[in-house]
Amino acid sequence: MIKNLLQRSGITPVEPDKGSNISINAISGTKTSHQEVFTYGVGGTWDELTTLGGLLTFSYNGSSATHIGSGGYCVGAIWMPGWDWIVDRCIRTGINYGPASVVWRTWRGDYHCAPTWVFPCVAGSGYYHSLYDYIFGYRDGRSSCNFSWSGTIVRGPARRILQGCY
Repeated sequence: MIKNLLQRSGITPVEPDKGSNISINAISGTKTSHQEVFTYGVGGTWDELTTLGGLLTFSYNGSSATHIGSGGYCVGAIWMPGWDWIVDRCIRTGINYGPASVVWRTWRGDYHCAPTWVFPCVAGSGYYHSLYDYIFGYRDGRSSCNFSWSGTIVRGPARRILQGCY
């Protein structure tokens, strides 16, 4: 499902790395990290309402990391006839291509429930909110993924690590 969603969004999924080249003098290779941040409703984490996904592919050699490719995507759930979760904006908010000791990309998705005067949207005045994801790639091949959110959400934010992100 995610692979099809990425392709419909114009993003080419990156296959998992096949290992890295290790030598006595340096560690080098290529790595992809991928996470999804989402909000959920009263049904729990299976009740996904809005989703922000992000990917970062980078190379590393022990001395520096270099950005190879990255992307992001935003999805709003369509649960019932008469109301939807709308993606208002889906943008990259920052990037460091390197070479540097750390490369990164940040992404933001803005959402709301519509129409705002219909239940359940009216309960949270439209539930206007933003999701943010941050992915970092380090010169030694490690990566880290973080997220945050702002605004009004139904129940809670959560995330899924799909690849990398140690």
